[in-house]
Order: sequence, then C-alpha cells, then structure tokens
Amino acid sequence: MVRWLAPPAGWGLAVAAHAIHNSLATAASQAAGFGAAMFLLDWMGWLLMAAVLLAALWRERRMLQMQLAEEVTWGALDPLQYRTAVSFLAPTGARLRALDCGRFLATRRFYHLCGELAHKKQQLARLGDEGGTVQLIESVREEMRRLAPEAMP
Repeated sequence: MVRWLAPPAGWGLAVAAHAIHNSLATAASQAAGFGAAMFLLDWMGWLLMAAVLLAALWRERRMLQMQLAEEVTWGALDPLQYRTAVSFLAPTGARLRALDCGRFLATRRFYHLCGELAHKKQQLARLGDEGGTVQLIESVREEMRRLAPEAMP
C-alpha cells in the first residue's frame, strides 16, 4: 500500500513546498518579513533533506553490519575487510590504497559484492527464496572468497 501511496504523496509535498516558496517570494517583494520566512523555510528544507540522508546512511550501515557479521565466521570476509565494508568512507580509502599496488579492480569488485551480498541476504530474510536468491547468495560468497586475498582492507 505504501509503495503506491508514497510517490504521489511525495510529489504533492514537493508541489506544495514549491508553491509556498513562490508565494513567499512574491509576498517578499511587498514586505521584508516574508523574505525572512522564505529564507527560514528554504533552510528547513535543506535540513530535512540532510536528516533524511543521514537516516538512510545510518540504516544502510546497520543493515550491512547485521548481514555481513556472520560472513567473517564463514570465511568470506576477514575482520578488517568487514570493518571496511560496513564503514561509510573506508571502502573509498581501500580503493585508493589499492591503486598503488595494482589491486584496484579486485578491491572495487570485492566491496561491491559485500553490498550485494548484504542486500540479497536482507531480501532472503524478508521475502524468502524468490527466483533463486539462495543460489545467488552462494555464488556471490564464492566470488568474495576468491577475491578476498586480493582485496585491500
């Protein structure tokens, strides 16, 4: 239900915010107080977007931590690679370090697979084995095990 209602509701909120902004801009040409209100409203929008972004990053990190923790015990990740995979900026640092020693492609692919594995495991937990999700998880794990020795932590 939310899947169908969220897009039109978001569009409606965007149209309303734009209309309020334009109305305040028009009113600001008549009275300076409306300019201050428009300024505050605009910045509240930016702050709201920043809060949404931070919440999404926090939720993504939590999901990665939860879904990739057992991969350390199964041998697809070592503890340093796990910490890199669940970090926000660490995978970028690992890729940059890998440039110096010729392991960039393996490192980039490895951390991409970490994210893919976490998302597929989340999908399996929520929806069950739809269309061979278990088989896909196993193939991703196998490729990760193959790339792990080359991937920079």
